[in-house]
Amino acid sequence: MNPFDKYLGPEDILGGQCAKWLFAQYPKMLWWHTPNEGRRTPFERYRAELLGIRRGVSDILIMEARNGCNGLVIELKAGRNKCTPEQFDFLEKMKERNYLTAVVYKFEEFQQTVNDYLK
Repeated sequence: MNPFDKYLGPEDILGGQCAKWLFAQYPKMLWWHTPNEGRRTPFERYRAELLGIRRGVSDILIMEARNGCNGLVIELKAGRNKCTPEQFDFLEKMKERNYLTAVVYKFEEFQQTVNDYLK
């Protein structure tokens, strides 16, 4: 066990499970997790805005075209968390650009969503 594990929240743990599984199941697939979580200092907020980092970008973006879709965009949530207005807006914009989108709350739901999309 890593000593930093105690600082992870439920969504961090879910994201870690998803990443580990994607690396193992689909090692050649192009995907990433967008690190938009957490609090930022005033300087970090300034820097993020300067660099074009956008609020609401989904957690996992899979850049593999399947069944007429350009890719799969997944927002991870844990517990009773809900999407923010910015997250809903991002998901809608991705749908408009022909990406399949999903909001998932459990690891098994994530696995099913990815497997259904890729097969």
